[in-house]
Amino acid sequence: YMPTHRNEGKKQIPLDNLMDLNRLNKWCEETNSIFVIKKHFYHSKEKTLEKEYSSIIDVTNEKVDAQELLKYSKILITDYSSCYIDYLLLDRPI
Repeated sequence: YMPTHRNEGKKQIPLDNLMDLNRLNKWCEETNSIFVIKKHFYHSKEKTLEKEYSSIIDVTNEKVDAQELLKYSKILITDYSSCYIDYLLLDRPI
């Protein structure tokens, strides 16, 4: 999941309001998947997850290149972030 920034980081992205994380985590466990969150660096100081999940990880503050994440992802979930243009080249679901 790679959302774009909102108002230069002044507007928080409440992930819990966008999706049912418990249900998503359960689905990920059942399908042997991992849901990776990489927010825009403007939002790096925000807390993304209120608790820990076995199959949902936030790598926003990790030294992980967004392009590498795209390379190894099987699907991209985003809004109007420009990363979708890069991901189009891989011909994978967006």
